[in-house]
This record gives sequence, C-alpha cells and structure tokens, in this order.
Amino acid sequence: MPATREQVLEFLSRDWAAVRRAKDVGVARLIRRTGVRVAFELEAGLLALLPPRPAAAAAQARAADLAAHRALKEKLTRASARRRAAAR
Repeated sequence: MPATREQVLEFLSRDWAAVRRAKDVGVARLIRRTGVRVAFELEAGLLALLPPRPAAAAAQARAADLAAHRALKEKLTRASARRRAAAR
C-alpha cells in the first residue's frame, strides 16, 4: 500500500537531529557490548547491500586507498621528524 500524503509529510517533518543522536547512542551501545567485531559485521552488511564491482574497479579502489594511506604516512613521518628536530 503506498504512503499517504500525510504519512510522507509526517516522515519529512521528523526531528532528524534527534534520529541521528538516537542512532549514535545505539551504535555506541552496540560497540561497547560487542567490541570491534561490530565493525566487521557492519561492513559485511554494507557489502551485502552494494552491487558487486568488477575486479578491475575493486583493484583500482584498493590502489587509490593504499596511495592515500601512504601519502598520510609520509606526512605524519615528516611532521614527526620536524617535531623531533624542534625539540632538540
């Protein structure tokens, strides 16, 4: 059965900030109860919803992710070296 105009308007008028806060509280409780395992479960759930990517696209995404991590590591290494030099 399709939603009525009133139902749609009620849905759109919700306090979305309160919804976000409630969701954040629920996720925090879940993490406290289950630990990091929940992260893997959430990822598995998300992956189940996403359409499969071709192998080339997945490899390209992994390569881009690795490049971003390497760039961040280089910046952190440089910042650490400058901090150590300034402390001398």
